[in-house]
Amino acid sequence: MLPLFRRRSLFSPRPVLRIPSIPTRSLSVLPTPLVTHAEIWDPTQHRGLQPPPLPPLTESDRLLRNQRKKTRRHLVHTEGLILFTGNQSANNDLPHIRELKGLLRIVELGEGKGRGEELWHAYHSAKERTPDLSSALTKRAWATLLALRRPEIDHVSRPIRADWIEAKPKFRKRPRMKHLKSMMMDGRETDALKEWEHDHYKDNSPQRIDFMPEHLELGVKLYALTGNADRALDIMKELFKLHPRWNTSVMMLVFRVHTDTNTEEHHEKAWNIYRKMRKSLGKRAALEDYDAWFVGFLECRHNLYARLVFQDMIRARVIEAAFPPPETGKSGDVARKHVYETLRRLYLLSRLGTDILRITDIYLLAISVLPASYHSHIYLNWMASAIAFQAPNHLGHILNMMIKQNLQPATEHYNLLLKALLRTGEQPSINKAEDLGWRMVEEARKQGPPASGAKLLSATIANAKDSMQNKGPEPIDANKARKIPGADGATFALIMQHHADLDQWEHVDYLARRLDKSGISPNDDLMNVLISNHTRKGQFGKAWTTYTNLTTASRSTPGVFPNGTTIRYVWRNLQLALHHDASKDSSVLPSPRLLLAETVTWWQKCHQRMDADHFLTGLAASNRTAIIHMMLHCFSYTRDFAGSLVALHVLRQYFDIYPLVDTRKVLQFQATWTEEFDPRRRTRGLVRRAYDCEKTMSTMEAIYEILAEQRWERMGYTSDDERIVDLDPIVVEQAELDLLSEFIRVIMKRAEDPETVEAMIAQAKEEVGVPHMTTGDLDAFSVA
Repeated sequence: MLPLFRRRSLFSPRPVLRIPSIPTRSLSVLPTPLVTHAEIWDPTQHRGLQPPPLPPLTESDRLLRNQRKKTRRHLVHTEGLILFTGNQSANNDLPHIRELKGLLRIVELGEGKGRGEELWHAYHSAKERTPDLSSALTKRAWATLLALRRPEIDHVSRPIRADWIEAKPKFRKRPRMKHLKSMMMDGRETDALKEWEHDHYKDNSPQRIDFMPEHLELGVKLYALTGNADRALDIMKELFKLHPRWNTSVMMLVFRVHTDTNTEEHHEKAWNIYRKMRKSLGKRAALEDYDAWFVGFLECRHNLYARLVFQDMIRARVIEAAFPPPETGKSGDVARKHVYETLRRLYLLSRLGTDILRITDIYLLAISVLPASYHSHIYLNWMASAIAFQAPNHLGHILNMMIKQNLQPATEHYNLLLKALLRTGEQPSINKAEDLGWRMVEEARKQGPPASGAKLLSATIANAKDSMQNKGPEPIDANKARKIPGADGATFALIMQHHADLDQWEHVDYLARRLDKSGISPNDDLMNVLISNHTRKGQFGKAWTTYTNLTTASRSTPGVFPNGTTIRYVWRNLQLALHHDASKDSSVLPSPRLLLAETVTWWQKCHQRMDADHFLTGLAASNRTAIIHMMLHCFSYTRDFAGSLVALHVLRQYFDIYPLVDTRKVLQFQATWTEEFDPRRRTRGLVRRAYDCEKTMSTMEAIYEILAEQRWERMGYTSDDERIVDLDPIVVEQAELDLLSEFIRVIMKRAEDPETVEAMIAQAKEEVGVPHMTTGDLDAFSVA
């Protein structure tokens, strides 16, 4: 094994090459606030419940259940309204009690219209003969009596209400029901369900409660909580068969448990429950009810049923009815909230579109049920979905449909068409895109800056307000609708990027001059194109200046917040600049530490957003590997081992990005460059330098292998142990990160004292803005 001795001749202190850094700057811009109608939840990620398996029913159990059902039906018709127990049970067969029971049952079923006064007289007559009648009436009987109150015969109903107040306390004291509910609230659903089953099928005491609607409702809730959709539905059917006028809110529990499964049969039953509930509620159905139905079908990813519920919701006008009428000074806020709520539900519905055909069905439905003021936004998102599903041919049809409906396409619609045409790679489509883009640029010269997305939304809100007041948008002439709108920042970005890819720099320069004169506000896409073009031209300082100017907010300009692609382009610009001898000493460029501090500040401002993944994807690509070597190369060019160490841990702590398999090669080359490309050794021959470089690289690899073997031995493994494959990937990645940290400290310690090494690392953390961040499990005093 190669000993880890200190070779002062090889790793003696060298003058470190440093890039003069500009004064520390602060990223003063803030990310654009997300619109409130953006989706905050992805229904396609919902996972349904797995109901526990139930033992199969035997034939004797099935017979027992059928017999109990018949008994419950008999109890509801005979004793469910008036129930005498114990020594008073003989009162159940008295003629005046049977007459009162019959009237109560007729009125309860809704067949006793106009017989309310007769029912009350029968109650008073029965009470005179049986003084204990009030205590024998069930809650259902009292509900039937009190529901028939009329002002013209209030003198009859007033004594009944007095009796109800006297008898009410007994309904609050139901020890058995209270016990079962407390078990359910404590999270002991399984134990509560066992006791409920005993009461429902085995209890033969004189005071049975299995026929009461409260007991049946509790069973529905318990089975719904445990995920047994079929059993909950059976009990619910029995509940409403025995008590037709019971509260329909229990149906929602059964509906949600059916939509929480993954079987088509349960989804069909959920649709039937929805239709029954909607018919039962009628105009009393509130926004919360429609949202519950809508979310249920979203969770089970049933596109058709979710669309139908959305259609019913719009046609019932529950969204508009959920907000107060416009008031003086608040009408704009009310209309804005109305638009956002509607668009939010539409965007959630569009998440169920798995292909262009389903997306088309969703947006066609939206166009058919929503007012015309929404159509511009609907077409815009429809075109964006066509691009996402790689269906560029649909964009032309969508735009033509929009024009046929006398809607004026905005710049955003044509930008999507441009993007789709350029992505095809076919020359006819590219020629159409070039012609359209230049016409939009020329139109911008004549018209001035076009309307932005925010103005488009403001126009939609204004039109929505008119729609709420029964005013539609003004019709647009078809010829006027075909007029090409002016270009905006995104249009310039698309055309400039296209011509830059073709090395047609004269077009790019002309567009840049035209952009300066147009007064168009830049956006992040345009900023990315400008930075990329300057980098490709070798104007590294100008690329950084463009970035700093556009991302600096002032009173006159709000500035542009960089996206993930912007930060990656800036790192690439610095990497290429440090690679060139003519630009690596530029005083305009930032140091890698300063740019790393800028990256940390940028991420702290956007990492809590709902769309933070889009920012991270732009920075590090979908596999999160595009940025790590770019950063390490920048620190390698400046021979900054402490900066490389801090960068590795910043990526892990802030971005959840761990080193790659070949990251150690970058660090080993960095150690090799520090020795072999020292200015005092440039007089050597190329053959000798190549030999020394290869030899030093072998030394670095050997040191790394020794450290790796020692670390895995401390963890109870060998470097080639097959058990490592079974470890948690996070554990392995963290071990590899700590190994690289140890390797960097070993290399730095061979040239400096441990105190100096830790001081250099602390200074690097301070400059990056992470002074309290840990950088490995071993310090310079503990490594070899």
